[in-house]
Amino acid sequence: MNVQSINNDIKTKQWMKTIKECRESGLPVKTWCKQNNVCEQTYYKWLKKLRTMAVESGAVPVPTFVPVDQNNLKKENIIITKGDVRIEFSCHTDIKTITNIIGALLC
Repeated sequence: MNVQSINNDIKTKQWMKTIKECRESGLPVKTWCKQNNVCEQTYYKWLKKLRTMAVESGAVPVPTFVPVDQNNLKKENIIITKGDVRIEFSCHTDIKTITNIIGALLC
């Protein structure tokens, strides 16, 4: 292991700790970053980098999507389940709203 890889490993661990502290604070990211003198853009850059690393290492499974039969959308609600979590949308729910909610759940 060379010095550069050791430095990268240390930075990665520090940012994992920083992001965890922010999330556990219960504060909005913007507020937490201001209070802790952390650049919000850098926070999000590292969050994206750590998520990518988690997916690439297999630590977090890549979500799979099942095609939805458009004909059923007119008749039934959309139901998404993951473990004990169940989310149900009216068939008239805007697709952008559904996409935003799914994106928030993947955070």
